[in-house]
Amino acid sequence: MARRLLGDRRVAPQEIRFGIGRHGKPQVERPAEAMVPFNIAHTDGLVLCGVADPPVDLVGVDVESIHRRTSNELAQRYFAAPEVQFLESQPIDRQQYFFLRIWTLKEAFIKAIGTGLYTPLSDFAFEQIDSDQPTIRFLSPGLDQGKKWSFVCSSPREGFVASAAIAADTAIWPVRVDWQPFESLVGGA
Repeated sequence: MARRLLGDRRVAPQEIRFGIGRHGKPQVERPAEAMVPFNIAHTDGLVLCGVADPPVDLVGVDVESIHRRTSNELAQRYFAAPEVQFLESQPIDRQQYFFLRIWTLKEAFIKAIGTGLYTPLSDFAFEQIDSDQPTIRFLSPGLDQGKKWSFVCSSPREGFVASAAIAADTAIWPVRVDWQPFESLVGGA
């Protein structure tokens, strides 16, 4: 999917060669015309691919089914204290949804910076979690990597929660993320 989306933009898909970053994040190695930030996420029933253009330097995406099992114990173990407080303040019937929103935000961020779970999830906290564009607070120095961060949450398809993390050297406002079915981007192929 990434080869097709990246290739449709600048070069023939079969010309694109991928490599692996330091912590396993896929990246384009060649040709230079296809070297743009991208990221892939999947869950049972849905695959998401984020592709960005300059001035965006980093992109990460994550998606989860709203039926995925969650628990406050997992939140207490992995989330930052402000996120746990937010989650526990929500009505019981909304806690699973907000757990997954926080989880997808955290995953999108650590995928964007390319560290995956090497970065403890409690080293940063999301605020304005109930907004479509939450903000991040860094609790550990240097995690921002000198970038301006934006986040977007959505439901790309009924029954799913998705988040995108976008970083650039300068602030991008307003942030625009187009959530489109793969089929519509590649002519149904």
